[in-house]
Amino acid sequence: MAPQLAPDLVAYLDLMTPTYKYTVEALPLRERKILSALAQYRAATARVASDYARLHVTEGSVYLNRLVKRKLLRRVGRRKRYVYLFEEPLLCAWLLFRQGRPQLAAAALLP
Repeated sequence: MAPQLAPDLVAYLDLMTPTYKYTVEALPLRERKILSALAQYRAATARVASDYARLHVTEGSVYLNRLVKRKLLRRVGRRKRYVYLFEEPLLCAWLLFRQGRPQLAAAALLP
């Protein structure tokens, strides 16, 4: 059984919408594609995120590094094997919720 979003969480995501919307819409289109790709996987390598966003891996890496510098993502692991995660898991849930995937949004908040 897929986890469901609690009404309080939906209300909180609605409350945070202006903040997250401003943050995401201020980004260039390709960086938004990378964020969307990472939201699907919760954690991904540069290759996986780039493939999902239909970008070359070197171009995707550039955008991932920009998102790390903007403090939206964090990088864990070793060089050439970095895994990128959301700095704020609620942003991941909000992106999934906004894309019409509430079950994935609920799962994104689980450890």
